[in-house]
Amino acid sequence: MDAVCVFVNYNGQWDGTSSSYVGGEMKGILVPENSTYVGLVELVRSVIGIRGPDKNIVMRYGVEPGLPLVRIQCDADVKFYIQLKKKDVHVLSKFPVTIDVLDESAAEAMPAEVGASNHIDVQRSRDGGQSDEAMQHVNDSNTIIPPPRQFPSPTVGLDLHNEDEIEKQYEVMHNDLCTAHDNCNAGKMHDADDSHRSNEKSIAASIGDQSIVNNTRYENDKVSSSDSLSDGVIVADYTPVTIRINCIFENKKLLQYHLHHDAMSKHYQFKVKRSNSTLLHVICIDNEGCQWQLRATRMRGSEMFVVKRFDDVHTCSIEIVQGHHRQAKSWMIGECVKAKYLDPTNTLYRPAEIMRDMQDEFGVSFNYLRAWRGKEAALNRLRGDDAESYKVLPAWAEMVMRKNPASDIQIETDSENCFKYFYMCLAASKHGWPYCRPVIVVDGSALKARFGRMLLAACGHDANGSIFPLAFGIVPSESNESWNWFFEKLRDSIGTRESLAIVADRHKGIEYAVNHVYPDAAFGICVQHLAANLKTRYKDFKGNLKTYFDGASRSYLLSEFHRHMESIRGLNPDMHRYLVEADPTKWSRAHFNGRRYAIMTTNIAESFNNVDRKARLMPVGFLVEWLRALLQRWPISNGM
Repeated sequence: MDAVCVFVNYNGQWDGTSSSYVGGEMKGILVPENSTYVGLVELVRSVIGIRGPDKNIVMRYGVEPGLPLVRIQCDADVKFYIQLKKKDVHVLSKFPVTIDVLDESAAEAMPAEVGASNHIDVQRSRDGGQSDEAMQHVNDSNTIIPPPRQFPSPTVGLDLHNEDEIEKQYEVMHNDLCTAHDNCNAGKMHDADDSHRSNEKSIAASIGDQSIVNNTRYENDKVSSSDSLSDGVIVADYTPVTIRINCIFENKKLLQYHLHHDAMSKHYQFKVKRSNSTLLHVICIDNEGCQWQLRATRMRGSEMFVVKRFDDVHTCSIEIVQGHHRQAKSWMIGECVKAKYLDPTNTLYRPAEIMRDMQDEFGVSFNYLRAWRGKEAALNRLRGDDAESYKVLPAWAEMVMRKNPASDIQIETDSENCFKYFYMCLAASKHGWPYCRPVIVVDGSALKARFGRMLLAACGHDANGSIFPLAFGIVPSESNESWNWFFEKLRDSIGTRESLAIVADRHKGIEYAVNHVYPDAAFGICVQHLAANLKTRYKDFKGNLKTYFDGASRSYLLSEFHRHMESIRGLNPDMHRYLVEADPTKWSRAHFNGRRYAIMTTNIAESFNNVDRKARLMPVGFLVEWLRALLQRWPISNGM
């Protein structure tokens, strides 16, 4: 079995001034690639010599200086860390794991920004009552993506004069876009109260942290009947647990998740006998020959469900559960694979790979359509729905204008207050445009999110010949109206210049908009698009014909242009006639009415669109923030 080499630091101290770990010892361990969180904890305990259930460990590693430490606390964290190590196999000392023992002395030695864990401690009685000493403390920096919120429609509405509403909406947007890899489940919070170790009857909510369970099962992955989990611990995250009587789940959906996960892991299936807002009763799929069943009811005055009856013995035949697994539903598949999509631009984890991994991990099979829906469920779970992202655009735009007041951001809605147009031109683009060549290249690309739409981009060339992004727009389609609106906003942002040239593909809407908005500008078409049309129209467009076309389009002198065109006429008269009808003033350098500065194609705009091809799959709220961040990084990344 393959393993990765990992160095662990322990028995050291945290330097409170520099937040660095000093002193101590270091050992090397071999971590199998298929390790789980529990297995890694056991391995680290045995290597560094920690014994007894009264000790708990915290594993962290650093990515880059100045960035927060990443905490390992679930199976997905372990998988991510192993993949990270595999990418740097030639540098064995990278990403060492720092081990802290969670006792009072170690907690005091940690710096505040590292040692203080976000937690929620809730003491509850068996009847579901909650004490007055319940505490909730959540640090948004450790939240990857909040749970998805329900919404009515992709409307855009916000009172921009209401400061509180703007701040609230922008905070929602900010939390959605912040990615901190030390959490793998939505809205994780960590239990930092260790008092449950001395009192097995206490009830603590542990969201995202396995410390409640791991303290008593660090040598065994199963929870025994004497564990505190069977005495009323509130299950509030998606970390797998062993279900027992008196288990309390934060809500019905979480209970259903753990039931489905348990069924897939143990290779059985169940069906719902009765389900409503206060009761969930499930039985084995072979209800005539098997007595397995679970009954849970909602606790009074809350959304929590408690397991009242659980007959956890199956007597059904294994043949009953063959075929597609009933519990491998699309939403469940999404919960299992959502860690693969923590990177907002990572959508390359395909349905076929989901089918393979679910077969390897759970032994369940399903069709491609269900895997595709599972991928969509995972993306919606992490990013929220596309419609909701439209609702936060006004707050996002208002905050960008506050921080970058010279920028231009426009959002237009239709008569029903639904999204119609979006336009963005940052202040840096406006200030840099006078120092670029007077050529604007525009291009459109399709968005792949739920509502489709088109992303329009306008770029230029700076004095060094580098791509200089100018503006972006999101429109329903590449219509005359859409392009005309985009060019009007572009003219308002950067104005016009003497000897301005605009280069685009042969879309009729672009030429229409240029004639109306920039009547004095010279309009040229991309010769590569024209060549693609010729290749489709004429099967013999290759060899000499292609050479003559390239010469005619790029020649500076009229005499050279006419010589190449006569050569084309001799080989293919119909192609010669087609090129004349295409208007040489638009595609020939010799006949062009302005100066194209050797920009004969729309490659610069298409190259920029190629950079954001993954981002075009994201909801519009993520897309516009990704574009803003890209424009901020662009000068540094491209040596401007």
